[in-house]
Amino acid sequence: MNEIREAAKAYHANLSQDEKTEATKCFKSMDSDGDGKINLREFMGVVVSKEKSRFDYDVEGFFKELDKDEDGNLEFEDFLIFIYLSKYRTAFVLRWL
Repeated sequence: MNEIREAAKAYHANLSQDEKTEATKCFKSMDSDGDGKINLREFMGVVVSKEKSRFDYDVEGFFKELDKDEDGNLEFEDFLIFIYLSKYRTAFVLRWL
């Protein structure tokens, strides 16, 4: 997972400013209570409504894998991994499908 985190950071660093702004907007839109973190309820509310119709996977398990510090929340850095994995659908994602 650490290799994926590093790849996601590099991916984000190489985005255009507009793409970085979009990533931030997306994070803020998922952070419905505005506390600067995405909790499991917020994550599931978006991911399940958008992805569940296409895939049957363990959303909670996926969330836990993304949550680096295991505090039950995704910080922006964790969220970048979600964006990266969603874009490239790596083998890591496939194990949750």
